[in-house]
Amino acid sequence: MLHSVARWGWCATRELIAAGCTRLVKDRFALVPPIPPVENEAVDVDVKIGRRAKSLNERHRAAVSGTSLAHCLLEQETGDDPVHDMQHRGEQFGMRRIRTRSREITNMLSSKIVVIGLLFSAAVPALAHDLPRRLPLGDGRIGVTPAIGRVLVCNMQFPGGGGAHRVGGWIRDGYWYPGEKPRVEGAVTWPNARVDITVEGRERVVRANALPRHATGVFPIRPGSTAHDYDRNPNSIREQQVLLRLPAEPQAAERPACVPLGMIGFTIAGVAVFNAFDLQGRDAPAYEVQDACNGHPQRRGLYHYHDWSPCMVPADHPADRPVGWMLDGFPILGPRAADGRALTNADLDECHGRVGEVEIDGRRVTTYHYRFTFEYPYTIGCFRGTPIALPRGGAGGGGARPSPGQVLESAARELGVDPSRLRAAVGPPLPNFERAAREQRISADLIRAAFDRARTAAN
Repeated sequence: MLHSVARWGWCATRELIAAGCTRLVKDRFALVPPIPPVENEAVDVDVKIGRRAKSLNERHRAAVSGTSLAHCLLEQETGDDPVHDMQHRGEQFGMRRIRTRSREITNMLSSKIVVIGLLFSAAVPALAHDLPRRLPLGDGRIGVTPAIGRVLVCNMQFPGGGGAHRVGGWIRDGYWYPGEKPRVEGAVTWPNARVDITVEGRERVVRANALPRHATGVFPIRPGSTAHDYDRNPNSIREQQVLLRLPAEPQAAERPACVPLGMIGFTIAGVAVFNAFDLQGRDAPAYEVQDACNGHPQRRGLYHYHDWSPCMVPADHPADRPVGWMLDGFPILGPRAADGRALTNADLDECHGRVGEVEIDGRRVTTYHYRFTFEYPYTIGCFRGTPIALPRGGAGGGGARPSPGQVLESAARELGVDPSRLRAAVGPPLPNFERAAREQRISADLIRAAFDRARTAAN
């Protein structure tokens, strides 16, 4: 019985989307994960169903408006191809037989719709209304000091380029409307996806190939698609070698650290987490067009999220269990509390986290942790701990090569010293960290680490 219910629900999801009812699906089931696709194959259901029913639709579109969903349901029920059958019968017996057959399909749909609704209710409790109808736009909510609902950036100068080339109509009056935003079409699976997160001594080690454990859209975005009208992302998803050695027991730093471009964390779905803005400093989830799992690749082919993904974890994933780890070693959890309530910026501190009970490695511990939210900044506003430095040129790089002045200013901001004095102390042509340590009365190791993080942040 359960298998039968699941079969009808899968058909309904796939074919409602194929029939062009994406607004209904997004409004009612906004965070339902994408349907299981054929492995390593881009499945464009619109094209597949449309091609088979093209002749039929041209002759009697009004009579068979439910054909796309019915096609899947009848094919699963009887093994027949109802679209081909209807077309054949229409050619033999005319429109009267077609309309009769259409009524039969419609009657069958009405008997199945309750089952479909039960499936969605059982499989994705509390997810149907997760995504608000509109969200405040995050443009301009960045700065060089930590603040709730903002991002502490490492560099106020953005490299530009990339991202959406056209502002969509879903962005207006200081808000954006997720239900009106198009998605990248298709469904591609990655059977070779690999992610392994283990504790080794004092480190939590992440080993992955950066391929997602869920389906993705077709990238590069295909010309002629609605998504391509706004975002021409030319990048392909590529396998990457990810090796992160995070502190297994992270500690809060003396002061928050800035959030760079590129990778800032990694999820158990095998997908990197990026910050809330694009290369132009805009609200990335609002402007950029992602796939149904809220992901897309950057120029090096690294598939990543900027905000919460409905595909990240199963619907029954405990609310107090991490869905990933940020580069300072602190965990990040989903957007809902244990009671099912969606968390907001008002529940969190300036780094987008709080102290609370979390289940880590099978034990319940009280620790600081970050939270995804549906509103900007979506992931983190700053690092509460000390983030590790990513390898230069490796997976996760996001921006243009920094200038020496940008690196020095970022390091000075992290150290809390005047940039001009630090510049004089470090001195050209090569950084003299020992001299700077004596003059600034700061450990040379701290100064060196601040410079390393500044370089990584701007890369």
